[in-house]
Amino acid sequence: MCESVYLRALVCSPHRITKQSSATSCTSCACNPSFPPALRYNSSLTRLPSLPPSLPPSPNPITTGHVGGKRTLILLDTFATKETHSFFLSGLAGRGHKLTYLLANSPDVLLSKYGEPLYDNLIYFAPGTSEFTSPSLEGAGAIAAFVEGGGNVIMAGDKGMSELTREIAGEFGVEFEKKRSVVVDHFSYASGLDQGGKHMVVVSDRLVRNEKVLGGEAGREGGVAPVVFRGVGVTVEGDNVLALPILTGASSTYSAVPNKEIPSSSSSLANAGKALGLITAVQARNNARVIVSGSLDFFSDAFFAHTLEGTGKGVGNKVVALEMSKWGLGERGILRASNVTHHRADG
Repeated sequence: MCESVYLRALVCSPHRITKQSSATSCTSCACNPSFPPALRYNSSLTRLPSLPPSLPPSPNPITTGHVGGKRTLILLDTFATKETHSFFLSGLAGRGHKLTYLLANSPDVLLSKYGEPLYDNLIYFAPGTSEFTSPSLEGAGAIAAFVEGGGNVIMAGDKGMSELTREIAGEFGVEFEKKRSVVVDHFSYASGLDQGGKHMVVVSDRLVRNEKVLGGEAGREGGVAPVVFRGVGVTVEGDNVLALPILTGASSTYSAVPNKEIPSSSSSLANAGKALGLITAVQARNNARVIVSGSLDFFSDAFFAHTLEGTGKGVGNKVVALEMSKWGLGERGILRASNVTHHRADG
């Protein structure tokens, strides 16, 4: 049984915490070595390194990202994404985030320097990037290391995503649906955004009812309009107690390869309806947070501004995206201890 001095900011799963002496012990199976490295318990995340006697204590010994920090790196496939997703990005800037934009395949990408993190958060809007060229980034493991160091990540995939993007999500126990597959719904879809009439822009109101994650409006029943989504479904292993589905498909939504006949076996549509994840959140053992979306378009200006056919009401994408980013970037749902005192047991 492992020991951790961390408290989870949000109990979003059957994660059991028991108090033993002065330490807090976890009884979750996620300490198992079979879990992705970024999700396993790591004692180095809860203990500060000891300094040699000859060196004075550092005034800031913690080398992980700052909780609720606003240094945010945006990695893109192309700088055009700054324009097509400007509402979401300007929303972050409006909350005080200092945004740095770089292409994901740029050799200038640097997440840390001299062992100190340069950023608190990473927005990975580069699903098409197939490899990193920066010497400091060694594949998907570099993003996992960023999270293990306390950094938060919001990432998005899409139909044509690279194997690298799939591997990054896999580091956190989240898998995208198989290649060439997309989310489809022939009953609940946005015809105004649907191209070719294939019903691949789906409408869903299956949002997690949790105000810590989605805020007071989007986090309650009927509090926000349905959202539109075009992309790929996501799945999580059943024993991943650190994961929380934020958005799932409607009852008629399923994942399939377009123009390919669906077998009649019941197992062929195992990932359908509520079982089909669209956006998933993960909180790691060190309280770092990761949000994985199967759709980059979900955050786009075009989707933010869309109105639902028949009702004329705007969709909830903007509210949901910005509210869940507050949780994902450590601005909400954090436990803080204040006015802590101690005294002798007999005194």
